[in-house]
Amino acid sequence: MVTRIQAGSLARVRTEPESWLRFNRASPVIDSLFAAYVAGSVIFATILQSLTPILIALATPLYCLLRWERVATVLLRCWPILLLPAFALTSALWSEAPAATLRYGIFYLLTIMPALFIGAGSDRLASLKGMFAIFAIYTFASLVFGRYVSWGVSGIAFAGLAGSKNMSGDLAALTMLLATTFGIWAMGQRRLVLAGFAVLTLLAALYALFASKATGALLAAGMAIPCILLWTASRRLPVGLRTAIFALTVLIAIGVAASASYWMAPLFDMVLENSGKDQGLTGRDFLWSMADRLIVERPLLGGGYRHFWLESNLDAQYVWREMMVPAGGGGFNFHNTPRDILVDLGIVGLILFTMVMIGGTFLTMFRTMLEPYYMGIFLCALIVFQAPRLFFELVAFQNMHYSTLLVFMILAYGVRPAKVSQAEHA
Repeated sequence: MVTRIQAGSLARVRTEPESWLRFNRASPVIDSLFAAYVAGSVIFATILQSLTPILIALATPLYCLLRWERVATVLLRCWPILLLPAFALTSALWSEAPAATLRYGIFYLLTIMPALFIGAGSDRLASLKGMFAIFAIYTFASLVFGRYVSWGVSGIAFAGLAGSKNMSGDLAALTMLLATTFGIWAMGQRRLVLAGFAVLTLLAALYALFASKATGALLAAGMAIPCILLWTASRRLPVGLRTAIFALTVLIAIGVAASASYWMAPLFDMVLENSGKDQGLTGRDFLWSMADRLIVERPLLGGGYRHFWLESNLDAQYVWREMMVPAGGGGFNFHNTPRDILVDLGIVGLILFTMVMIGGTFLTMFRTMLEPYYMGIFLCALIVFQAPRLFFELVAFQNMHYSTLLVFMILAYGVRPAKVSQAEHA
């Protein structure tokens, strides 16, 4: 015979089936999964190929579905940042290839939107966990399934799952930054298993970075990781002393970025000499002279976002042929962020980008001085990582690219609300 208590229990089971399966929309795990989903969509682009734009396009409606109450706040706070993709889209009005500019401008906006939602509308610690997890998965997958490519006269370099050895080194360096930050958090929480996994990921990424022979990424990581260690150590210091440490680091980063044209070129010369190449074979001199010619032709507003790198453009075909790159270029660029912006959006576009970038990075640095959360520390280290590379790589100006995603996360973090999630604590 069933007792009254047993009958009541059975009734609750019937009326509240599998309560543990019910979707908890307030859980920060959603923010972790969203960050991993977005980052994974771009870092696995070589494998996903045409699926990457689809996955990124779905990211914004997915966030609106899961976090609809945060959407308006994020957009209102991030409106100055949205001026950048808006200007890129507007350049279709004067572009030499308006249809292509409109298409790539939409892709650029679609890449930026989820970055804003992660930076300004997601739980900080949860997003850091999600980013670390997907970069760790990528690193180990690269080591298991990746490939090597020829380098120099008779050497080889690790390209992993990336499109090139430089991209492989770049992603390995970013994994090191994430592993260092996450590992320090795990140690502070006495999560020894997680800390051990972070160390293992750090070592795997370090191997991938050295094997890729990406000197620029190695040097940038060598500057950024000590900053993470210094800033996390300063979390317990008084605000005034912590501010002084951050301010000093900012000044150093500015100095390094401003002087990059003096020390980066000799560094490339040294690497090229060791690999049996000469400076001209890097192609940068040729690319920059071509960019300078295009800038002079349309200095004020440029020729339109991504108007140049089209298969129908004879000048682009000439560059690809000279650089021994397959027609289409796969996101090829002038390897100099200011020049790329000037070619596409002119002086007006460069001024707009400079103002937003400087303002956004300053706000993120300032916020992290006052509130040294681990996500903020990682993003500040990312500023140090990217700053010296601005004049030798294209940073935050490509659509469907991880550098754009990460840099716009930096910008959004500086204007995020004081509290986004009830679970935020690190």
